[in-house]
Amino acid sequence: MPYHVDQHHHTPLLPHVGCQLHLPQGTITHRLKHEITVAKRGPPLLSLMTKRYSWDVPIMHNIDWKTHGPVLRSSPYPTTIIKFTNDMSPVGYRVNKYNNKYSPACPSCCHPSETMHHLHHCPSQSRAWWQVQIQQ
Repeated sequence: MPYHVDQHHHTPLLPHVGCQLHLPQGTITHRLKHEITVAKRGPPLLSLMTKRYSWDVPIMHNIDWKTHGPVLRSSPYPTTIIKFTNDMSPVGYRVNKYNNKYSPACPSCCHPSETMHHLHHCPSQSRAWWQVQIQQ
């Protein structure tokens, strides 16, 4: 957060700022909406991710979150990457749970259950090409 630590109780309002938010950690002078959103959503999201991925606190703090967002947004397929990294990809097993008209089987090799693990290890030639492409 872009805090400006000030030992005084009052930080002068500069003309170009418009408004500022005084917190115990310091004063926020710009991007207030973004900083309030991060302060509200950040801790619960980090707690969820820590539990989901069995991270400890040092691992969570070693991730460069300020770089993570721009890199993800610069990808041509950010939604696909988010689903892929969070084990939410629409593989056969998952879509069959929501609608029985879809087969849980792998369409490439007819394995009875297409899961994320199977997707990465499918022996089909078309999947082998895909596996090489995503690893680059």
